[in-house]
Amino acid sequence: MDLYEFRQLHQEDQAQAVWQYGEHIATKYINLYAVLLWQLDGFYVEMFYNRIDDKIEKVRSFVSTKMLAPYLDQIDITSVLK
Repeated sequence: MDLYEFRQLHQEDQAQAVWQYGEHIATKYINLYAVLLWQLDGFYVEMFYNRIDDKIEKVRSFVSTKMLAPYLDQIDITSVLK
């Protein structure tokens, strides 16, 4: 699945694809949200999980590595360096 195909899916189907095929990379917290970063087939997905309401409110997908900056201190690259 490429980024275009992913974006054509409904949000529930996007979440299912991420959970089934994605690799969780990192999590950041913004107020009541846990923002989970996933990698899926050459692109990245942020899932905004509302911890109070126990639901995903937003899914954002992108390819730009610039958007990874807030997560860099959490991403373990030791396996890449070996």
